[in-house]
Amino acid sequence: MSRALFPLVVLMTLPFVAGCATYNSYYAPAVTQIREDLPPGSSLARVDAYLDQHQIDHSYYHKSNQIMAVVQNVRRDGLVQYNQSLVFSFDPYRNLTDILVKPAYTAP
Repeated sequence: MSRALFPLVVLMTLPFVAGCATYNSYYAPAVTQIREDLPPGSSLARVDAYLDQHQIDHSYYHKSNQIMAVVQNVRRDGLVQYNQSLVFSFDPYRNLTDILVKPAYTAP
């Protein structure tokens, strides 16, 4: 990369890096609350009822024994919409074992 392009590349990536830090700090309280409300061992029925109560779109996948959920439009920054993807994993007895939280971005 030429020296002339380096400052331009840095300036273009700075908002993305700052956005990632903002994203993580923005979602931390929500993730903490979900983990407190649904500790390991929670039943599938309890997780399903919790997601229904909080109007979170979700589906249960029998093959993988997981619930996939998406909290949409949690934050908007210009044209970028920040969503939160949640994967609830269950043991063979349908008790919660893990919650995976990932950011999901959409833009036109």
